[in-house]
Amino acid sequence: MFYFELFLKLIVSFFSVLVFSKLLGKRNISPTSPSDHINNYVLGGLVGGVIYNSEIGVFDVILVFVLWGSFIKILDFIKTWVKKIRKIIDGEPILLYYNDNFIITNLKKSNLSVADFYYSMRMKGIQTTSNISKAELLPNGQIVFIESKVDELNYLVISDGKFNKNEVELAGLKEEFILNDIGIQDVKEISSCEYTNGTYRYTKY
Repeated sequence: MFYFELFLKLIVSFFSVLVFSKLLGKRNISPTSPSDHINNYVLGGLVGGVIYNSEIGVFDVILVFVLWGSFIKILDFIKTWVKKIRKIIDGEPILLYYNDNFIITNLKKSNLSVADFYYSMRMKGIQTTSNISKAELLPNGQIVFIESKVDELNYLVISDGKFNKNEVELAGLKEEFILNDIGIQDVKEISSCEYTNGTYRYTKY
């Protein structure tokens, strides 16, 4: 009897998650907001929790999924029509880079460093910030880059007020000469400095 009920719970859970997938489109496969992530966590917890709990019957499983599904649809409706609620729950894109400058306050608010930014940028196949006109952090945690120019070989010699020794060596430069070339006395004044084809591009704090 236990295994038969377990089998029924598995079937109910499978079709319940399938219905959620249809209702949410691809958002539960590729979440676009914090509430989508939370929904996935809750769904996983519901499936795992109800299947192995012998005190929860098949009807209870159906009821739980119906209640949670109703809540999600109501929440989606509210977020669609009440912009302030959507902003509170899901947040909004955060501008990280614009007009050849890092928005340092937004980077700090997002718990990102300049080095994190460059890592994400290069994961997208973009070598230098001279190739982008704008970058934003989306509510789902992804950084989107708006490209503007063709890529060039680039070295991030300074990030977050520190020299990147590997990059400096790869560029064939010396730390003491970099500050002299850009006319800065203390490396801590620089949030980022790129070296591309004999030219420096840097932003200050």
